[in-house]
Amino acid sequence: MNDPFDLLTPDELIRADNQIKMLKLELFHNVQMEPFDGETSPESVSDFLDSILALEAMQKEPWEVSLYDLIGRPPFQEESELTNHEVTHALDTILQLMAGQEIALAIRSPDDYDDRTIYRFVTNELFQYQLGDLGESCPTMFIYEEFYPNNRYDIVKQGKRFIKGLISGTFDRYNTCLGDQFLDRQTIPVYAVSVQDEVIDTMNRLTENLWPRTVRAGFLKNVSIADDAETAQATMVLHLGVDGDPQYITKEGTVHLVRYDFWWFINRVMIDDWVLS
Repeated sequence: MNDPFDLLTPDELIRADNQIKMLKLELFHNVQMEPFDGETSPESVSDFLDSILALEAMQKEPWEVSLYDLIGRPPFQEESELTNHEVTHALDTILQLMAGQEIALAIRSPDDYDDRTIYRFVTNELFQYQLGDLGESCPTMFIYEEFYPNNRYDIVKQGKRFIKGLISGTFDRYNTCLGDQFLDRQTIPVYAVSVQDEVIDTMNRLTENLWPRTVRAGFLKNVSIADDAETAQATMVLHLGVDGDPQYITKEGTVHLVRYDFWWFINRVMIDDWVLS
């Protein structure tokens, strides 16, 4: 049996193919096309429809390109071949190239790493990271600690949250830094996590014991993390002052933390005879 398309002229074949492409756009991509005027050549219409189909396919499955390709595949040396000064210069150059493509690398605790560590991470790992590319610049932020969690940094951050609550008296916000034994969870009518009333009462007793002084500032020091990185201990240093007096006294306590999955939480605090446990 002869193929009906064999009876069509080349021009009619192109027009028939265009109708099929328009039908695909309507059925599969929900694209509504206005009829083309008779003066537009079927070849031009075909090229236009091909570009629309290609764009729709790209948006459905974006083309991925490595970060290294995206910044132009600059030549670089292994970190072991560079001096410390050369590593710093090379890292700055790469970060500038990344910034030119609106790609940034944030480091939450920069004092914990040297330039060689970050350069090795960028060239050995981040260069291989695949990014979607639709032909437009899209701001991208990488965070080093999301690749390599920093336990000390996370512990200090939780200590800061605890001290901030002591300064402001907003103990109800401790649901982000205290362990599960200090919290209540509800699922109805909506899921919520709140600090237990008795915990807030215990915190209020601490501030009453410090009166007439109040906590003005503080920090953690001597952070000690167990070998299995499941528990930790630190010294909490509090600066206590009185309104109108620039002088303050220092009081120290001990903080114990445990790690659930990738998050650290405070599960015990001792300041003199006061204990949260």
